[in-house]
Amino acid sequence: MTLPVLIPLLIFAIPVVLLVYKGASQTPKKIDKKAPYYLSDLAGPPLGAKGLKIFVHLLESSLLSFILVPFMFKINKFGLLRNVKLSCPPTYFPLVHATKEDELRDEANDQTSEQFLSSLSIENPTPGSILAYAAAYRNGSVTPSVVAKKVIQGITEADKGPKPLRAFISTDLSDISSQANTSSILLAEGKPRSIFEGVPIGIKDEVHVSGHPTSGGTAYIQKIRPHDATIVKRLREAGAVLIGKTNMHEIGASTIGFNPHFGVPRNPHNLAHHTGGSSSGSACAVASGMVPMAVGCDGGGSVRVPAGLCGVVGLKPTFGRLSDHGIIPIAWTVAHPGILSSCIVDCAISYAVMAGKDEHDATTHIQPSVKLPIFPPISTVKPLSGLRVGVCSPYNRHSDQVMQEGAKRMEDALVALGATIVEVELLPGLLEYARVAHTVTIISEMASSFSSYYEDHSTRSKFGLDVRLNYAIFASIAARDYLQAARIKTKAIQGMKKLFAEVDLLLTPTTGVPAPSIPDDDQPYADIRLIGMLMRYAFIGNLTGVPGLSMNTGYTPEGLPVGTQLMAGWWRESLLLRVGYCVENYFKLHNTVPSHTPVVNFKHIN
Repeated sequence: MTLPVLIPLLIFAIPVVLLVYKGASQTPKKIDKKAPYYLSDLAGPPLGAKGLKIFVHLLESSLLSFILVPFMFKINKFGLLRNVKLSCPPTYFPLVHATKEDELRDEANDQTSEQFLSSLSIENPTPGSILAYAAAYRNGSVTPSVVAKKVIQGITEADKGPKPLRAFISTDLSDISSQANTSSILLAEGKPRSIFEGVPIGIKDEVHVSGHPTSGGTAYIQKIRPHDATIVKRLREAGAVLIGKTNMHEIGASTIGFNPHFGVPRNPHNLAHHTGGSSSGSACAVASGMVPMAVGCDGGGSVRVPAGLCGVVGLKPTFGRLSDHGIIPIAWTVAHPGILSSCIVDCAISYAVMAGKDEHDATTHIQPSVKLPIFPPISTVKPLSGLRVGVCSPYNRHSDQVMQEGAKRMEDALVALGATIVEVELLPGLLEYARVAHTVTIISEMASSFSSYYEDHSTRSKFGLDVRLNYAIFASIAARDYLQAARIKTKAIQGMKKLFAEVDLLLTPTTGVPAPSIPDDDQPYADIRLIGMLMRYAFIGNLTGVPGLSMNTGYTPEGLPVGTQLMAGWWRESLLLRVGYCVENYFKLHNTVPSHTPVVNFKHIN
């Protein structure tokens, strides 16, 4: 960089650098290893489009990066693991074998996927749900072909105007019509492939769908995929109508949900607010009523965070429960597919179809048999008697008041249903290290997956600025950091085993804050502190592989959804779904969470 260019750049850069230094003063400097709870906030001020552009150029410049990159690395403690002495071996994939005791624990309340799907009733379904579509198709009030046309019209309509929804980024109208016509014929002949026959769904643009490009939210990967991902193949074979690919935060690099290439997905409850990410389009599509179910992927809360911010159900299964085959390998030891749906039953139906071993994915081979819950009758008194639910109060209080109130609503419902609340310590002395270990792991793997594009200057410029910011900051991560993170993962898994020996579930807010607002100019920005607040309750599940379920437990005064999360031990998705079903119906019966209609609300069936 020449001096004439450097001088004006520095003049513009000084205010930005001062802001960054100011952010450092807001981060605690020491960790009390004896404290039962400690988790710091990430440091760094929000940067608007101009400030972000300048800062990225400074980080990528050979003259200044050697000062700024280590500084950002230090104030956020990304090098925290380097001096930790650990004797345990590293764990890469968080795969935990189920014991016989684990498999028998929920036996009285479980059934096979086949039994579950065959037992479903289409009487009095939740409006807009998979069962509501099934009922409408079977009573002849509408056909999949008619619904498909309405969905296509809805997508077109939603993307008009000054605040387009931007839920879907790739659709093939002739293919949608062909799928819907096939479903219409099979239903007319009385030969539906499953309860999913003719039901419209969305697939995150990280997951391969035959005939569609899979871009991972980027502007430079547009390869048409000839084959479906395994989970997509299973949904297609069940009769679902694949509407297309949903929007996402570029390469899944944030939980905000912004995308500079395909447009900003907007929260159907308030179009001036984000959906959360990175499965932003999937959450948007479900919350707006475009589809009752959509596939997402979760590497750092990317299913649960947008589910919480958009008021829908989000399930991140146990690592290794859903096949990763046919999905862009963005962060292969912490990220895997999940489900976003309109209600718990829809989530259970989707899980029943998608879960199970896959010969193309070795991480699925150790899983025990897939079980689904036997949902208790709504009239059952105390259906959750004997259930122990852990709450780490200092952890839950590390969130906005409205998020704490949502978690308390969940607590009260669980107690009314017969559960016992147990105060627990969550990874005492280890939680901060676990946060850093997750960050080091996911960013290292992302960097490895896309390094050839970033290192090539012809494609680097095609990355969004926030992605380039992440790459530049994490250039200092070394192999020893990744190995230390894998050792912390071992310790964290041990800690979660101990926790789930004491309780059945862990209850937390889904996020530390409700849905953030979108800048008026729709321009890219960076807010590392906000990302930290959105991910605060998600990273444990990704680092250790335990399943998590986000549900809506209220609304802010502005009408934004408030999500609460339940986590369980490995392979206990059935328990999560059973408890979620009981809580969901308790809320409806007692009007604990008043219904709230999104600003954008499509109804394709009566």
